[in-house]
Amino acid sequence: MIHIVFACDDNYAQHAGVAIVSLREQQRKGLPVHVHVLDGGISPVNLDKLKELKDRHLDITVHQGNIEEYAQYLVLEHFSTAMYLRLSVEQILPPEIERIIYCDCDIVFLKPIDELWNTDLGGQWLAAVGDPPNPPNLWRKDLGIDEPGRYFNSGVLLIDLNLWRDHHICQQTRNFITSHWNVMRFPDQDGLNAILYKNWHRLDNRWNTLTIKVDRKKMPDPAIVHYATEFKPWFYKSLDAFQGEYLKYLRLSPWRDYQFPDKNLWVWIYRMILLYTPEKVMLIVFQFSWRWRNLLKECNRQITLMKMNRKPS
Repeated sequence: MIHIVFACDDNYAQHAGVAIVSLREQQRKGLPVHVHVLDGGISPVNLDKLKELKDRHLDITVHQGNIEEYAQYLVLEHFSTAMYLRLSVEQILPPEIERIIYCDCDIVFLKPIDELWNTDLGGQWLAAVGDPPNPPNLWRKDLGIDEPGRYFNSGVLLIDLNLWRDHHICQQTRNFITSHWNVMRFPDQDGLNAILYKNWHRLDNRWNTLTIKVDRKKMPDPAIVHYATEFKPWFYKSLDAFQGEYLKYLRLSPWRDYQFPDKNLWVWIYRMILLYTPEKVMLIVFQFSWRWRNLLKECNRQITLMKMNRKPS
């Protein structure tokens, strides 16, 4: 039995559902799966829809997360307080569960995950895919990481839960985050990297393929795709190379009547411009917009930190 964990609030319940549908369809060829949903504020309607996804290949248990514990934690842009619930897995999941795969909700499974589940950790505390070598994450000395290439993406994590319990990893991570708000750019991910950067096993990129607008022929054969950019596939303006996979499993889910909230003439024009812009020009535009967005994000982060510092403890 594979144990896999998602944490979400009501805003991401649909996307967690789509991920679970894709997992269920892939595991018809593999081991059965027990999905654990850490509830960070899911509505009764969406909880019922999630429970509809059970079948003989896949069981679901919803666990109430202590979301109030993280009420004062830093939240930036499309991140939500519910993301911090992964830092409670030691306490929430029963002690007989010794290994889990933690996944963000903005993913889709394209292959069975038996091979991932059976990965030999070699005594390490988790396995993950390294984050792409972009400047903010290449060498995070501000997190105490003293060598390049040791920063992982936390969207898919294979975790030895016994070792996490023995070493109190969740509590260590919470302690680091709450004492280093000034350096947090991706709060929970940064905290996990600060504590675990010397104790993780590197997975092949196909287990957490970060998707963008690219020619799919240039990409490795992914087993799990991760919609980690700002242009999520549930928006019409998305040009993600794997948007079709999200929509395919959406149609198999109880949320099949979902309509794009941003579908209009102007977004259609925007899509056409991007679709027919030469790749070299797009790369220049992307580099410029990426730097501009990062500047805006940093300004927003500093404003949020100032507001947090004014709040009474």
